[in-house]
Order: sequence, then structure tokens, then C-alpha cells
Amino acid sequence: MVKDLVCNMTIDEKTAQQMIAELSGIDILKGFREKKPYDVDYLAGILVNISRLLWEHSEIKTLDINPLILFEKGGGGIVVDAKLEIE
Repeated sequence: MVKDLVCNMTIDEKTAQQMIAELSGIDILKGFREKKPYDVDYLAGILVNISRLLWEHSEIKTLDINPLILFEKGGGGIVVDAKLEIE
């Protein structure tokens, strides 16, 4: 479970990568116990795009993505379910 994130600005790729690096589960994303690493570059791109979406559409009250499944490095990922609330 990831804690709520409130952001009042857009983020770039570098900032997204830094945010991901600070996650408590980063070792799992990097590859853990002979598991291949996950596509954290894709995750960073998702964070950048979500920040732009929320910045450009102030009418969006909440965005809940659960789950977002990452595939192995280079494989991208998929949003299985998302809920968007508009004011």
C-alpha cells in the first residue's frame, strides 16, 4: 500500500525516478531474490503523465489507481482499475 500523495505541480522524469528510489519497496522493484527487475522507467513515465493530467485538469478531485501492475524491465505495465472523481 502506498500512502496518499498530494502534488501541486508537475514532475519531470528525474523527479519521478527520485520519488521511486525513495520507496520502501525499491529493492523489490530492482529485482529481489533472483527475480528480474520491474520496469521502473515505465512507472516513472506514469507518474509524470499523471502529474500533468492533474495539473491540466483542476476539476479532478481524486484519482485512484489500483492496481498498477509492472512487468519486467522493458515490458511496461498495465493499469487494471482506476477511479476518477471530478468536482
